Amino acid sequence: MDGPQGRRMLVFSSIRTAADFLTRAEQLGRPVKFDYLFRADASRLTADFPEYEAILDPSADALYGEPAAPDH
Repeated sequence: MDGPQGRRMLVFSSIRTAADFLTRAEQLGRPVKFDYLFRADASRLTADFPEYEAILDPSADALYGEPAAPDH
């Protein structure tokens, strides 16, 4: 995910938190495709992915805001 500050990566502390995010994003009409889903060592995250800014446990509401406009 690219943002104004560069490349961002969503990081979740648990599978449950990730599932809740996906469910809410769907409800907002913003389906999310994860490229990778794996357990990461938090102490190595910045070393393993130096080009990314990690966003821990993001809220779908905060990230996407208003529901998506319907396609016509």
